[in-house]
Amino acid sequence: MLTSAMEFYSRFPQVHESGEQVRIGSFGKDKALEKTVGTLLRSAYGSLYGDPMAVDILIDDKKDLDFHTIYHGLHEKIFSQLHMPDSLHVATAGGLEWLSKVPTKVKEEGWNKGKAWIEGADQQVVRAYAEQAEEDLLNFLKYRKNEIKIGGSLFMMIGGRPSWSKNQLGDNDKDSSLKHPFTSYMDQALQRLVDQGWLRREERDGFNIRVYLRSTEEVKAAIDRCGGFQIEKMVNLKIADNMNATPMTWIADPSLYGKKRAELAEDAAGQFIKDRFGSDMKNKLFKRYAEVAKADTTLIDKPCFFHVIAVSVTRI
Repeated sequence: MLTSAMEFYSRFPQVHESGEQVRIGSFGKDKALEKTVGTLLRSAYGSLYGDPMAVDILIDDKKDLDFHTIYHGLHEKIFSQLHMPDSLHVATAGGLEWLSKVPTKVKEEGWNKGKAWIEGADQQVVRAYAEQAEEDLLNFLKYRKNEIKIGGSLFMMIGGRPSWSKNQLGDNDKDSSLKHPFTSYMDQALQRLVDQGWLRREERDGFNIRVYLRSTEEVKAAIDRCGGFQIEKMVNLKIADNMNATPMTWIADPSLYGKKRAELAEDAAGQFIKDRFGSDMKNKLFKRYAEVAKADTTLIDKPCFFHVIAVSVTRI
């Protein structure tokens, strides 16, 4: 990555020669990516010219596009123009697995009843999500293409799935599928709210978490279809759930296991659920989520994993 950052300055010699400011546009929730890219650009400048602090770097993170806005209407802004044409040297983006909306067909036809997400859903539901995901990524790339200077870079971190997998969480990893924050525990917790009279069945049936995990093939197809970008590197990273390391802790204390699984789910979708149902219902839901996870002795010590696609492209 440092080599790539050094090559960046060969494409923009004016940064050193005339002190041109390096502008980084940050889209979405991945502040770690934004920070890493900024640090690499400084390190590369220091390696080339001596003083890493001499380069003027401005990060424009559009404060209304922070972590929480991924979950509601403001997120839709990243699928439109946010910067002046040819104004950015670099752009970073995370959270692109979140879609701009629930696919129209799913919403209007009442598909996917009884499920919060699309893992294990009917193929018509998965296809509708895939189509919406393709449209969203194309729009995102189209507007970034307009905003990034020729020779500039775009770095993306996108929730993904194994290549050619039909299922969102892999075709051969049942444990990860069942333990994912949006799948079985979420569905059971929502059903408890319905059974206990806190949530109407129609409300539950109309609730869909608008996340689609892409394959590397789908990401590449969108980049190729958009045009104007050259892929420098794309890797599909398999990442261990951070609760995998201490299985004996969870076996010894199922209540703590339930609490921690609920916290992971709330971190992932709590704001989205609060926006849909309100704070009180959100709290009720995750209390029941913890109860469901606590009672699941079959998965308590099973490791699970998720995938993230890391992509870097150059504007050509």
